[in-house]
Amino acid sequence: MYFEGSINYTFVHLQTGRKDVMAQTIGRVATKTDEGFVRISRKHLVNRQYIRVVHRDYVELLDKSILPIARRRRGNL
Repeated sequence: MYFEGSINYTFVHLQTGRKDVMAQTIGRVATKTDEGFVRISRKHLVNRQYIRVVHRDYVELLDKSILPIARRRRGNL
């Protein structure tokens, strides 16, 4: 559903609730993903298919997760 960056690691959050870790930065992951993903903040890269509602300051995913949107990335959605 989405990627969450943390320094040199990226956590992959799956629809099943499982969370995996990759030893890559989120910037590198973003360059490898297709156009179905959108970068909403420095830490989050989200699959557009799993976005339920877009609010001014955050997005709500289908599993009811809330992720913040950076001010300068609001135009990406």
